[in-house]
Amino acid sequence: MKPRITPGSYYGKSGDKFTLTCQSREAYRSIDWTRKDGHLLPYSSSVENAVLTVYDAKPEDSGVYVCTVTSYSGTRGNESAVVSIATGTQGEYPEVRIEPQRQTISQGSTAEIVCNVSGFPPPTIKWTKVGDALPPNAQQIGSVLRINNVQISDRGVYVCVASNDVGIAQASSIIEIDRREAPVVEIYPSKTQTVTIGSSAILQCRVTAGIPQPTVVWSRSNGLPLGSTVEQLSNGVLKFNAIVNEDNGEYICTAENAAGKVTAVANIEVQTVPVVTLRPSGTVTVRENDYVRLECQAEGFPLPTVQWSKYVRTEATLRYVFSNFNIILFHISLKVYAGEFLLSL
Repeated sequence: MKPRITPGSYYGKSGDKFTLTCQSREAYRSIDWTRKDGHLLPYSSSVENAVLTVYDAKPEDSGVYVCTVTSYSGTRGNESAVVSIATGTQGEYPEVRIEPQRQTISQGSTAEIVCNVSGFPPPTIKWTKVGDALPPNAQQIGSVLRINNVQISDRGVYVCVASNDVGIAQASSIIEIDRREAPVVEIYPSKTQTVTIGSSAILQCRVTAGIPQPTVVWSRSNGLPLGSTVEQLSNGVLKFNAIVNEDNGEYICTAENAAGKVTAVANIEVQTVPVVTLRPSGTVTVRENDYVRLECQAEGFPLPTVQWSKYVRTEATLRYVFSNFNIILFHISLKVYAGEFLLSL
């Protein structure tokens, strides 16, 4: 069990008051402060709740201070901090001013904290995060701490520590994260929905993720407006009240929030009852050895398939010359033929 001392080092001048705090993440029986050089703790010091406070520091108080933590099982762990108290009066004690002192950053954006310092000799700057190490996406650029692509784990208190030969000073800034999450959607039903004219249908674009709550808008992939009988309801529902031919096609759901935009596609297939037109219509009278051409025009969606068949009333021989489903051409080889041709769809 290894404790942690805050701050990890202290640089000051005669007459300063400083504190060292020893923390342990595990349960402990006792925490003790000592000095590594064998000297006693300063006469002007006190220890309370694991915090060592030294009043009216003197140069002879410089050295390595050790915190020892003892667990209930007797296991011990220790950590040390270096304290340096300047003897001279030359120089200027560091002063720190941090900007901003508090900020709220949208998740995924960049946060910056500026540490303005003064003092002589010019202080060096070190950034720390209270209770944790600096995140890997943080970088120090001069007096600026920049955190790129901030995430929820980056929230916390950041400390700028400025030190020189005269002493040490610090200031802190709080970063809060405004959570952001790009939308995720799913379409129901996921497969093409087949409907008939006059019926009703529903498409739903379900938002399964997204912070803040995404807005959902339906549109058509062909750029045409939604039909007059189509309604956009709450919860990403698109309702077709009375299907018409023009409703056939592809529909796009767009979900968008501050973190991003996503689209998904749904399909409506409108089926119509086949309509058949025969040319010529009615009874066709032909002579022996004539060629007969019958044409069938079939409309509907999906496009109907066409098949010819024949009711035979008397025995007859027909020689098919040509057939392409819609058109049949055959040769009459009997003087007398009676029959009906049927079109199957």
